[in-house]
Amino acid sequence: MACMVMLVLGLNGYSQRYFPKLNNLFLEQSGRESLFSEDLNYFREGLRSANNKLFYRNLQTSSNTGAAFYSMGIIPRFVTEIDFMATGMLLKFKGKSDEEFPSFPIIFNEFTDTDGETKAGNGEIDVFNGGLSLAFASKQIAVAGKKADSDKAEFVIKKISYTIVKDKLSVKLQGEFSTAILIKKKKLAVAAVKELKIEVVKDFFTLSAVNAADGKETIIIKQKAVK
Repeated sequence: MACMVMLVLGLNGYSQRYFPKLNNLFLEQSGRESLFSEDLNYFREGLRSANNKLFYRNLQTSSNTGAAFYSMGIIPRFVTEIDFMATGMLLKFKGKSDEEFPSFPIIFNEFTDTDGETKAGNGEIDVFNGGLSLAFASKQIAVAGKKADSDKAEFVIKKISYTIVKDKLSVKLQGEFSTAILIKKKKLAVAAVKELKIEVVKDFFTLSAVNAADGKETIIIKQKAVK
């Protein structure tokens, strides 16, 4: 009897530590069900790779025809940063340190149109508690007046907006840098860049910084598609 009680307690303890993978909730679709065309699948696979060590909990969701809402906590297990698609730019994850399994909350609204021949969709993801950020190699975006080679310009993401139509994916990342930065040797104040843009097409994708004052875009990364 004592052995049975210990087994039950052990199973309960294990189940409390099981969290489903984020990739099982998103980006698992392929072929006819996916909004990603065959030409953009290289970027989809890059996103899947980035999400591979991410899990979720406390999922709340609702949906109707062509629209869905998700609220959840994202748990980065065994990973704090990855080199995103071999660009040298780090995608960083940060959960609340006072939690047994550190997490950060997100709210995701998506809208899709798959009735016509051209599948399309758009959505917005709100990211809270500084849970998601991009850290750049110094040759991409540098910290102004950095004191060590390990110092990286870090952009904390607060909102992600995207539109995908046929063979093009456009993503806007809204947030802020934590320090003054250098882009192509030009010094910019902390508030000078509050948006980054990613454009994905068949043969390559780009990431650009948008100047808040005049809307001018400067390409930071241009990466060829690896298929």
